[in-house]
Amino acid sequence: MKDYSMITPEALTQEAKKIARFHSRESLYAVLRLLSILTPLFFLLLGFISPPAFAVVFVLAVILSAWSLKWEFAADAAMEEREKEYDTAFKKLVVRQAAQELFRHYSFEPDKGLEEDEIPLREVLPYSYFAKSTNLLHGFYKGIAFRRANLKASVASTYENQYSTETLLTGQFIDFQNPLKFSSVLYIYTEDMFEEIEEKIRRSDGEVRAKYLFTTGDKAFDKSFRCLSHDSSEAREILTADCRNAVMKLAKSVGAPFVTGFTHDRVFLLIDTGIDHFEPPEYLGYIDKMNLEYETKRVSQTLKIVCDAIDMVKKSGTEESSETDVADELEAFWKKGTPAT
Repeated sequence: MKDYSMITPEALTQEAKKIARFHSRESLYAVLRLLSILTPLFFLLLGFISPPAFAVVFVLAVILSAWSLKWEFAADAAMEEREKEYDTAFKKLVVRQAAQELFRHYSFEPDKGLEEDEIPLREVLPYSYFAKSTNLLHGFYKGIAFRRANLKASVASTYENQYSTETLLTGQFIDFQNPLKFSSVLYIYTEDMFEEIEEKIRRSDGEVRAKYLFTTGDKAFDKSFRCLSHDSSEAREILTADCRNAVMKLAKSVGAPFVTGFTHDRVFLLIDTGIDHFEPPEYLGYIDKMNLEYETKRVSQTLKIVCDAIDMVKKSGTEESSETDVADELEAFWKKGTPAT
């Protein structure tokens, strides 16, 4: 399954069935593992009754037990590697078809993600210390370069000398170039995202952060979102009626708690969906054929949030961005080819 460009839905379905059959036998393997351990002990017990008769049998039982355990560990390792290949093949097939419907130029690397310091967790989620991301997709949409990755963020806390960690959110992270002129920082939380971390904000640096909270005066918007900025005057210039409408439209398409941030050069979207995206569905183990159309649609809806987030900025900006489409320029360059040196 190494040549991902040649993978078909039928091949993926058959591979999923083989993996599912292997896992369905795990209870049988557990019994065999127990027997392989108990068998030498049984013969050892009999050896106390008649040592000469069972000495050789005991040694053979130990050898057989060691061999069976070694075989099982090797089979588990091989299946784990096979599952990784299957997972990658599924993502390469489905994400490629979904991305081609939305982006003209993109690159997808399922095993890679963003570096922890590239994700502004500490700025927007108190007590966030580390994050892990995978499924990195980057490309161009309407001339704007973007990055998108799965994200699992964890928090650490100390209470009564007890140190603990827990997963704060599982979802996706998107960021792209900010085409708007903006020198400050603006964070827009959905109300449910803000309430989820409000207690942590109050305990950590609430007195400092509280003075950065502000309202826009739009009752419908302020009811659903919480805004935080170091410069509320400039932030209000960004939060025009068109921008507020675009944010509310984005919230409907996302359908999950999120926080979006504006800086002078980047716009990011941190979404708490509670799931890992692009993962192969569990049902592939027992159906006759993969529903590629459904899987592509599912992934397309995930990737379309990238488009919606960029549209939010492009359509609501106080100034129109350049009409030059970077994707068009790249396409023209790639068609022409690199001149020989």
